[in-house]
Formats: sequence, structure tokens, C-alpha cells
Amino acid sequence: MDYIDNATGTIHSDINGGGRLSLVELHPVVTFAVGSDSEKDKLLHELAHQKCFITNSFILLVEHIPIFLWEKK
Repeated sequence: MDYIDNATGTIHSDINGGGRLSLVELHPVVTFAVGSDSEKDKLLHELAHQKCFITNSFILLVEHIPIFLWEKK
């Protein structure tokens, strides 16, 4: 199994020189082992996303756009 994420974010500046994050996009590429159960893998990944530290730490939209891959024999 392998997990790589190329997260991106959008920052909006205000007139006082400050700013805030308005959007975080997580782009995980998850590779599962040969012979794993694809439906179970997706379900477990979704449950992990629901408990995600980033998702639960901010009051902003966190998009989760996964790519799932399964190793071939």
C-alpha cells in the first residue's frame, strides 16, 4: 500500500495585508496491494477522511478528490 497527496489551497488576501484559506483540496493517490478488496478499501478510505485532522481542523471547505489504484499481479 502507498499513499501520496499533492494537497493544494486557495488563499484570499484582505485589504489589511492579512488573509485566509478559503479552500483546501486533498488529492490522495492511494495504491492498494494485490488481492485487496476494492470496495472495502474505498470504504475504509472514506472513513479515514471523515476523521481527517485537516478536514476537522478548519472552518472552510476541504475537497477530497482521491485516485485509487490497485497493484497488478
